[in-house]
Amino acid sequence: MDKAFLAVLILAGAFFAYALSISLAPVSPVLRAAPTVYAGTDGAVQDIYIKALSSGTYDRPQVSVKAGQKVRLHFSADPNAGCGKTLVMRDFNVRLVSLNGEERTAEFTPQRGTYEFSCSMRMFRGSLVVA
Repeated sequence: MDKAFLAVLILAGAFFAYALSISLAPVSPVLRAAPTVYAGTDGAVQDIYIKALSSGTYDRPQVSVKAGQKVRLHFSADPNAGCGKTLVMRDFNVRLVSLNGEERTAEFTPQRGTYEFSCSMRMFRGSLVVA
């Protein structure tokens, strides 16, 4: 074998091993407490605004409202949000779809408890806390 070819082969192998070690290095996630966002009220209706982001999360992963008062849910999604373009709240029979970032709304009256909202595949997840 030619010495130059052998040197290139050794360097390529070293680069591959280095690249592989970087990709397999453990990543320590930054854990932050999800902020609780309280819904605004305009009298009898509590307005909630939730947006699905292209990062795979909601801008408000936890929202709190008062029990027994009507909630108006305003939903929108980034155009690159994938399955997050659909928001489902199974407990209230809500299914909203925002294909091009437009806002969709639904109204319901929740009772005390914690309720999940998610995309249809449950990859995006959030909770509605009703007190």
